[in-house]
Amino acid sequence: MGLLDKLIGMATGGGTAPADTEVHQGLIQHVLGMMGNSQAGGLGGLLGQLKAGGLTSAVNSWVGKGPNEAVSGDQISSALGSDQINQMAQKFGIPASLVSSHLSQILPELVNHLTPNGSVPEHGMVESAIGLLKGKLFPH
Repeated sequence: MGLLDKLIGMATGGGTAPADTEVHQGLIQHVLGMMGNSQAGGLGGLLGQLKAGGLTSAVNSWVGKGPNEAVSGDQISSALGSDQINQMAQKFGIPASLVSSHLSQILPELVNHLTPNGSVPEHGMVESAIGLLKGKLFPH
């Protein structure tokens, strides 16, 4: 299964319950928004936050051309901080642990897709890639 197929599967639920699908879609869109927000640091800022939170090896694997290193929801929660996770949990009406769990699946795939050459592109290129990705994942 290709990378885009995985992301489309995540966005469409890939056999999960409809409510879970909506949450997954919402989280994907939220994370893409974070990655495209240059005022908040964009993709580079998010990756910097994850690295500062102890996920340097994992983040480097997501950006690099090899296999993606898996992370747990607890690792994501620790790296992003409980405030950010709790805000997303409140926004989507789900437990914080579920947000972290979803993000542990979503982030490696999105970062991998947005860094195809093994490095973080300039912000304008990230914005273009996010626009294309949103068009494929959420065509309506």
